[in-house]
Amino acid sequence: ERYTTKLLYGHAYRAPTAIERLGSVQGIDANSEIEPEIIDTLEWVNAFYGQTYSLEATLFANQWKDGIVLVPTTPPLNQYVNTGRNESYGVEFVARRQIDQLRLEGVASFVDSTNKEADTDYVAFPSWILNLEGGYRFVDADLELILKQRIMLDYAEGDYLGAAKPDSADDYYRTDLSLVKGLDFFGMSGDHSAFLHVYNLFDQDNVIPSLYNSEGGLSDRGIGLDVGLS
Repeated sequence: ERYTTKLLYGHAYRAPTAIERLGSVQGIDANSEIEPEIIDTLEWVNAFYGQTYSLEATLFANQWKDGIVLVPTTPPLNQYVNTGRNESYGVEFVARRQIDQLRLEGVASFVDSTNKEADTDYVAFPSWILNLEGGYRFVDADLELILKQRIMLDYAEGDYLGAAKPDSADDYYRTDLSLVKGLDFFGMSGDHSAFLHVYNLFDQDNVIPSLYNSEGGLSDRGIGLDVGLS
């Protein structure tokens, strides 16, 4: 068993996308003067590792300037521009456990983001996110069954556009199921597998935020089936 702690600092930028710089026919003006966003990130990571489990807790704070946001210009047009100082802070917890052939993992996070210049929250990103995953490996069959659950809470259908606050989105719940079968191609070494993945097993009608102000947010994918080799 061992404990690890580390302090991380990062400095990066994000260049404007094509829509943010060139606009679109859907009511977004071009802005050739738009500059990249600049972000400074500070993280404090604490991790504890045991023989069959691990625990991690991360505190983080971000500050970015020249943030790219969508604002109204001449109705009905809008334009992406650089805004002032933005800040966010949050915490993330990660837990993993191995019990014989059973594998369990959970990741929970909270984040709060604010535009300090406009004194508004950034509502297009969920405040709470929870990811749960369990996998069971059938050794004799070289087969693994994996069940995943994703939950997102407290977010809006889009970002602020002018003074109007976006509508709140319903809570997001999605369950995925996967089967992964190991393959041995004529005795060749290496990791080869066939997989069957069921996305949104219970066909939940979920909405994800639209950063481009699509009314009602964006509909997430319904139930779907993916089959393939890797």
